[in-house]
Amino acid sequence: MEILEVGEKLEGKHYDFRNLCFGLVEKDGQIMMVYTHKDRNHSLPGGGIEEGETKEEALIREVKEESGLVVIPESIKEYGSVLRISKIRGNENIIFEQEN
Repeated sequence: MEILEVGEKLEGKHYDFRNLCFGLVEKDGQIMMVYTHKDRNHSLPGGGIEEGETKEEALIREVKEESGLVVIPESIKEYGSVLRISKIRGNENIIFEQEN
């Protein structure tokens, strides 16, 4: 199994990797999850950080887009990062590592 490096071309395709952020939204002991029909799974709200955007700005935007909730900026606390290892769709023999 190969590990794909950031910016490496694979079978003539260039995979652009981008930084991501995800939020842990908790209220009354419950954690909010969002469901995506495309992937048919639940995840924490979040997504890609756009160019010129801070992690906090991206998190506020993503939570609003995915849930309609408004994040109070002062409530954001950074807890750390996650190393995600995933297979690339359409090519089960190649994985990529991503730190979120």
